[in-house]
Amino acid sequence: MRKFRKPGSGNPEVSTPIKITPYFQQLLVRGSEIQGEIPYILEKFEVFPVRNGLMDLVVEWNHFLGLINAFSQIKVAVYSFSLWCKNTPENKIRYRCPHGRGGPVCKNGFLSEMYFVPKFILKTYNVDISDPAIEADELISRANNTILKYFETEFKKELFYSPCLLPGLWLLLPRGW
Repeated sequence: MRKFRKPGSGNPEVSTPIKITPYFQQLLVRGSEIQGEIPYILEKFEVFPVRNGLMDLVVEWNHFLGLINAFSQIKVAVYSFSLWCKNTPENKIRYRCPHGRGGPVCKNGFLSEMYFVPKFILKTYNVDISDPAIEADELISRANNTILKYFETEFKKELFYSPCLLPGLWLLLPRGW
């Protein structure tokens, strides 16, 4: 078990043990394999990464279920998401886009981040991504199924809902991937 200094502690002898969860353990063991598969998945499902890295992976609804299932198959959990307004000429007329603040250019328009939407937190759905007692497969299943269920049952009931909104998925991966 690795030990790190407690924040604010001037004494290097005082340390706090860091526990690696079974989920992160399996990522570390299969890291290069998983890292090799992710670009293929992003291309296959026409994902638009908004920033550098693997956060805010915006996906159209016709690819959403397939993308989540693909991440489940390679044993990667989705732990949160952002929402993005797809501002196209058609959506501007139909839904009064853009909503949110500006963003990058995408197919047929541009994306605008819905910064005022409450943050989605798995823990409020009884999924604790930092719990070392949860086995990797269970965490992946619970996290990804919770995200799917939210979009199937709750999303369209939200006050902020608009048909122009797309999810930007956040993958639970080690920093630097």
